[in-house]
Amino acid sequence: MKFLSLFMFFFLLFITSVRANDIYLSCESTTKLKTSFIINDAQKKLILDGVEREIVD
Repeated sequence: MKFLSLFMFFFLLFITSVRANDIYLSCESTTKLKTSFIINDAQKKLILDGVEREIVD
């Protein structure tokens, strides 16, 4: 059990430094309306249902 705890600690420690270029999200509401997002933090872009939008800081 101690080995498993130690393994989980190091596993979680190392995966926190991994960054994705694009983050893909898709959701569906109870009314069956589907929405998708693509977020790119490096280029400050958000693509919402195929329409590209700029993120303003």
